Amino acid sequence: VGGTPAAILPTDDKTLDPAIAAYVRSKAAGSTLAAPKVWAVGGQAAAASVNVGGYVQSFVGVDRYETDQKLVRAAAAMSGGVLRIGVATGAGFPDALTGGAYAANAGAQLVTVATALDPRTVQLLQQLQPALLAVSVFGGPNVVSPSIVDQVTRAVKGKAG
Repeated sequence: VGGTPAAILPTDDKTLDPAIAAYVRSKAAGSTLAAPKVWAVGGQAAAASVNVGGYVQSFVGVDRYETDQKLVRAAAAMSGGVLRIGVATGAGFPDALTGGAYAANAGAQLVTVATALDPRTVQLLQQLQPALLAVSVFGGPNVVSPSIVDQVTRAVKGKAG
């Protein structure tokens, strides 16, 4: 968030490898609600980080899309707004993986979408819209349908491309 270096650490279901747990523990020791240094994204990561000590900010939704929305909202709150977003399917990893890497490098946030645009995602896009400068869509029309691109474009008032 905001150019802060970050690491994505794997879990083994709901547990952390001892070396990864030690690393997370070292970061969580200096983490607070006001300045979280460790974010656990998804139910398995949240469960795996329960016993590491310190403060861990967890983002867990009823599905991957709600989890992503919570994460994007938190990033927006921490950085004073989101200027750029990427949109990728949440149903497959290649476009989201490359889109996520691009977004991180560009200081953007990645919004994942299903095969139909969820009303919660539309609401998120509409809330982000006033500050947005650009929206990039990752994946061709067989992955992110023209209908979804159209809905995203309408939600952000034409800033998608």
